[in-house]
Amino acid sequence: MASEPFSNRLRRGKAASFDPRLNCYARAFEGSHPARRGWNGLPELFGAAAIILGAACSVAQAASPTALPSTCSMAPAACGVNKSNIQFLQSGAATQAVNAAGNTMTVTQSSNAAILNWASFNVAKGNTVNFILPSNTAETLNRIWDGNPSTIAGAINSYYGSLNSKTGLPSNIGGQIYLINQSGIIFANGAQIDVGSLTASTLDITNSLFTNGLLSQNTLTQETSGQLLPVFSAANNLTLPGTTTLNAGAVTVNAGAQLTAADGGRIMLLGSAVTNNGSITTPDGQTILGAGKTVYLAATTDPTMRGLLIEVDQYALDGNNNQVTDTAPASSTVTNGATGSISSPRGNVTLAGLVVNQNGLVSATSSVNDNGSISLIAGDVSSTGDPS
Repeated sequence: MASEPFSNRLRRGKAASFDPRLNCYARAFEGSHPARRGWNGLPELFGAAAIILGAACSVAQAASPTALPSTCSMAPAACGVNKSNIQFLQSGAATQAVNAAGNTMTVTQSSNAAILNWASFNVAKGNTVNFILPSNTAETLNRIWDGNPSTIAGAINSYYGSLNSKTGLPSNIGGQIYLINQSGIIFANGAQIDVGSLTASTLDITNSLFTNGLLSQNTLTQETSGQLLPVFSAANNLTLPGTTTLNAGAVTVNAGAQLTAADGGRIMLLGSAVTNNGSITTPDGQTILGAGKTVYLAATTDPTMRGLLIEVDQYALDGNNNQVTDTAPASSTVTNGATGSISSPRGNVTLAGLVVNQNGLVSATSSVNDNGSISLIAGDVSSTGDPS
């Protein structure tokens, strides 16, 4: 049976009522069991869902970070919470060095893709991490084996191209940077992120999907039959010997943090809960905030929409869509707080979770040739926000 149009599902929402757990008024919509497939054949969320307007939201407090990231050993050894033998460079070709002043780390990558392991990945205010990449399509997967959330209060940049004689750095912003820390990621006040594209997630991705592409496992048959497989999942976090819990922390952008992608780039924040009180900008690209323990991605067939389609599940599902034993489902709450600003001129903004709180500014303006779009997806419900 064909999926009910988004607009119809939105209209059948229940009246708003005060939810003391969230300290806000919520308009609820009926969700469904994930066995039922939603738009484009993707699994729908468990339980009831809500889009919440004008809700007060809390801001995660950043712990005092170390000044710069700390690598895993250059030789195989235990690293952070990972007790198996891993090393800094897992695949590809890359090196890292810190300047004499001790405030700037430079990661120089010569392969088009690299997977790096870090004991911690914090950037204190006044400190900088620069990724020097061989091309605009190059990508770096940074797995962080810290028992604590990563706190970014300084700058992260990714560059490619010929050197600028004044700065000594390549002239162009580009490439794709992935930060994966199952314990959580906090972009604190003062954070300045300037990259081609950024994925910051507490849900892991397999090495093969990273190397081959986020949509590489999707087939036409899967898309039409509604049997897509997870791309990011807390089930992938079960990489530690003897691990039985599915740890998936939150991703938080605090007021005063600025995350910016290059033209046509994407910023994707994924975790058990995702909160933005800062500034996110993706001109001609896409911003995705997705909350849950499993994330599905698919290509859009709508020529007017830029970027990817997303569906989330509050439970952890493995690579075969089987639910992993998990007694603590994610809150699956996305919040764009009162001070939050998300701007994607001529692009797309998508907020997806069991609950979506939209209290700030969301903008996806259109031009004569390019349309902007906004999607708030709560359970099996989506609506278009007001572009500014």
